[in-house]
Amino acid sequence: MRRPIWLGGGRPDSGGIRGLAGHWDGHAWHVDTLPAVQTLGDDVLNHLTTDGHHGLWAIGDCDCGGPAWRLWHYTGGRWRGPTLPAIGGSFGLINAISAVPGTRSAWAVGLRGVGTSSEGVVLVYGKTPR
Repeated sequence: MRRPIWLGGGRPDSGGIRGLAGHWDGHAWHVDTLPAVQTLGDDVLNHLTTDGHHGLWAIGDCDCGGPAWRLWHYTGGRWRGPTLPAIGGSFGLINAISAVPGTRSAWAVGLRGVGTSSEGVVLVYGKTPR
């Protein structure tokens, strides 16, 4: 059985760096350039993980030395985003994301708030364990 391989990255264009996703389907490479992001012109995809339903979650990093803050979702054959779930109504940053094996859940960790008033958060997509 051939398993797909996904790679994230970015490519320069006139407005900055646009997110790039490479997909090996077992026969050939396919490359998707994600839509331009209006804020902080740069967007480099990293931390790709399965969504447990033939799709992916990916973090888009501003490639500016700070933590990532854009969240992309590949589902239904196309990329959606960038989005960042509202985290208590304040600015949020995503540092890492991982799938929960054998489920359709993904967990991400990050921060909400800025500076000394920031708090750690865990974002959950899918069911939470009981």
